[in-house]
Amino acid sequence: MIDYAHESEGVFYHGTFTLIGGKVGATWTVDGGGNKRSQNVNMTEETFRSVWDALNEIADFKSGAVKDPQQALDPKTHHVVGVAYSLGGQMTTRTHMIPATSASPPFQEWLSKIGYPGK
Repeated sequence: MIDYAHESEGVFYHGTFTLIGGKVGATWTVDGGGNKRSQNVNMTEETFRSVWDALNEIADFKSGAVKDPQQALDPKTHHVVGVAYSLGGQMTTRTHMIPATSASPPFQEWLSKIGYPGK
C-alpha cells in the first residue's frame, strides 16, 4: 500500500493505492473548505508497479525518509508518503516527507503517475 497526503492552499489531498493479489485499488479524497469528495480511479498493475519501484529509485524518497517514529508529519509543508507491505508474513512500514518547495522533477513526475489532482 502507498498512502499519500498533502495540503495545498487549504485543500487536503489524500490518495491510497494498493496491490493485493494482483488487484489494484486507487482512491483519491479531496477536502477543501468542508467539501469532501472521494473517487476511485483507474490504475493498472503496471502503473502501480512503476510507482512502487520509484520509491527506491527517486532521490527525494531516500533523502526524505523519516527515521524518528515520533517526528511530526506536516502535510502543509511536505508531501507525506507512507508505504506498507507484507513479505513472508512480516509487515513493514516506512514514511517519507518530501519538502513541497524543493521536490525534484522526478518526484513531480511520480505525482503525475499517481494522478495527483492538485496540479
